[in-house]
Amino acid sequence: MKSLDDLDKVVLDDGIDVQTLRSYGIGIDTHSKFIHVCVMVHENASVKKYEHPFGTTWNQLLAAKVWAVDVLKSKPIPAISEADISEFHYTIESTGCYHFPVLKALGGTPSVINPLLASPSRRKTDALDAKLLCYQNMTGLWPESFQYSDEVCELRVMVNERIKMQALRTNTGNRANNYLLRFGFTYGQNGNVLSDKTNRSYTDRLCEGSVLEGETNIGKPLPEYARIILKNLALQFDSYDIQIAEMEKTIYNRICQLEWNTERGKIPGKEMMEYLESVPGVGRWTAIMWLVYIVDIMRFPNKKAIAAYCGLDPSLKISAGKVTSTVKRGGRKELHRVLLSAGGSVMRKKGDFYGQWGYEIYSRSGSWKKAANAVARRVCVALFYVTRRAEKFSYDQYRFYERPEIPELALEICYHLEPRLGRYRKIIDESGISSLQQLYNGVKDGWLMKLPGLGKTFYQITMELCNNIDQRMKEWDGEIK
Repeated sequence: MKSLDDLDKVVLDDGIDVQTLRSYGIGIDTHSKFIHVCVMVHENASVKKYEHPFGTTWNQLLAAKVWAVDVLKSKPIPAISEADISEFHYTIESTGCYHFPVLKALGGTPSVINPLLASPSRRKTDALDAKLLCYQNMTGLWPESFQYSDEVCELRVMVNERIKMQALRTNTGNRANNYLLRFGFTYGQNGNVLSDKTNRSYTDRLCEGSVLEGETNIGKPLPEYARIILKNLALQFDSYDIQIAEMEKTIYNRICQLEWNTERGKIPGKEMMEYLESVPGVGRWTAIMWLVYIVDIMRFPNKKAIAAYCGLDPSLKISAGKVTSTVKRGGRKELHRVLLSAGGSVMRKKGDFYGQWGYEIYSRSGSWKKAANAVARRVCVALFYVTRRAEKFSYDQYRFYERPEIPELALEICYHLEPRLGRYRKIIDESGISSLQQLYNGVKDGWLMKLPGLGKTFYQITMELCNNIDQRMKEWDGEIK
């Protein structure tokens, strides 16, 4: 803290560029039936405001662009030149799908903003919303939004349909099980009654009026109309299966026909899919979702930006220089969901280094979700570099999976070096472990941590011993002498 006597000695630097004030601003408040356009232009020492409502028919939207451009060109010192008309900027709220026709009609370089961020004022009118958006546009508060092509828009529509069909398929299976439970049939506890092969055979037999045998037998068939309804649900389920498979195939073929941007230029979609599917835990559908929602990897400056876009980069709340809590951003929900699923599937693979790393986190924290999130972020970053560099995934540049050299030290000695380990002696001996190296590998591979009684404290004690084994041995030798 500088004293009052030192204030005259303070030398100011050039400061930091935060944002650029523009010669004009355009804000658009969007609704289903009309839009409210506000234009502000610098004129000498003041700012002039112009407002006008327009309908949402295509001709009215085109008229809104003409009106806004005419306002900008009519000033004594035009705020926009003929060369800049196609690049003129504006800020617009993201309102479901109603803003998409506005973007198509106006073109330019829009900033599409979440209404919760753009209009935090208590008073709510269309004119005030448009005015506030106009101010934000003039001050350059929001960056330019990425605009994707009609081809990508078509892919997103197809992906959404596939997701909806998957939800309907799941709902149909749940309904079938719901109806069967009403009549006492409980074999759905072992798997979906329509997708599991064994359960499906039971369902088909019930639809034919048969009586089930064995544990599933309750001594009577399904009633007539219940059989008809169940059979219709089974047909719907099979229909969704066929539609989902066909939709995925069509989406994949469309992706292969397109070219995707990388550091070394555009590459064919088929080649890109091969690169993406080389990442641990990433299958065809995850790779499809990645390309459809990321589109151009070069629009993300670094791995942190893309992790935040996918909802895998927690933001910190800091007060008085201390982290008070972490809040995970929502991100792109569709991507977050598939990447989290990929992270969970990798953790179930014992031979994968990502899986071992994630399971180690799970062993320490006891939270599967936390560990899966951590692995999902690694998968996301791996996809970022694979897409950007247009190359297959490799562990060669990673070091986190390398293990230190642990001596083949008998556990009897380890109990003397670390007395706290003795409380777990019975469980360790029953597991067949006889040396410190085996103990370390069992913890790192995850199988030892599954045993009852070996939790977070055991993990910490073991790692502390292994990381300081040389020092512990020297201290023990000194005590013996």
